[in-house]
Amino acid sequence: MKTALVIQGPTKSSGATGASQRSGFASSPGPSEIKDFDCKPGLARTLLKHSASFDVCILVSWDEEDSSFPSVGNLLKVSIAKPAMKIPPFSGGKPNNKLLQAYGRLEGVRLAAKIGCTFAVVVRSDQELDCSSLLNNAQSFTDVIAVPNFDPRVPYHLADFFLAGPTDALEIFFQSPIIRRPLYRSAHHDYFFQYLMERERLRGSLLPLQLFPKKGCLTVRQSELLQLAWRRYFRPAEAEIYANLIWRGEPIAEPPPWVDPAQFSFTPCRFFWSANARNMLFYWLGDSASAAVERLWDRLVRFVEHARRRASSG
Repeated sequence: MKTALVIQGPTKSSGATGASQRSGFASSPGPSEIKDFDCKPGLARTLLKHSASFDVCILVSWDEEDSSFPSVGNLLKVSIAKPAMKIPPFSGGKPNNKLLQAYGRLEGVRLAAKIGCTFAVVVRSDQELDCSSLLNNAQSFTDVIAVPNFDPRVPYHLADFFLAGPTDALEIFFQSPIIRRPLYRSAHHDYFFQYLMERERLRGSLLPLQLFPKKGCLTVRQSELLQLAWRRYFRPAEAEIYANLIWRGEPIAEPPPWVDPAQFSFTPCRFFWSANARNMLFYWLGDSASAAVERLWDRLVRFVEHARRRASSG
């Protein structure tokens, strides 16, 4: 099996660090906690430690970035134009810049597949982690994507620190949120549900109205789909890989506890009317109403987007 290490991101980065990671979530950093970070020393260390474990290493960055990072060993450098971002519904007109990762990672995975790699580890340029152990761990799985962790509080939230799996599955994973209209403000939720939609051929109308959990309360259908996703498509990597990750020069402050989704019960709420009345209503309406619901949802989203454009231009 030919393998690739795909590193995506800028050579200089600015933002939160590992110190802001608390229980698996990045807290909102204050101005004093934002760090301007040179990724190149960490990239050099990553390649020195782990490039021998892979047949090829691919660095994908934007064409506006500093391209002076040396081409060493089995490294291929790819520069791509930064695309215009889509605006998710009800996001206040703000584009979802986190989907930029999907464009860069998709380019890297496609190149890996083109040169014959059937398995890839995908990481960020502003982080350091044990890529060799991640490769070995993920290859022990069967046709699933290894992700940083499983959090039972939000089982539809996928951290974007690293992924590993077959290149054909990763290509679908990164392509799905690009070719589909954004569903949520959070790219982490879009990654999860868009991939699930693509693999299970789900109707788009079901997601905004039926699948997206509210206040941690799951419908029967939501429970079934989440269990399916974690049984068939995703699996958390070994806990040590996330726990020992370095993000913009600082270790993770509080790694999340490792939870096995196979041992977790996705139990529907006994009393769901207050939180999920709308979801259950459309669940009971059944598939016969899906097309009508989808059309109504699309019209609503387009109406909101049109009203926003008129307000901004007026």
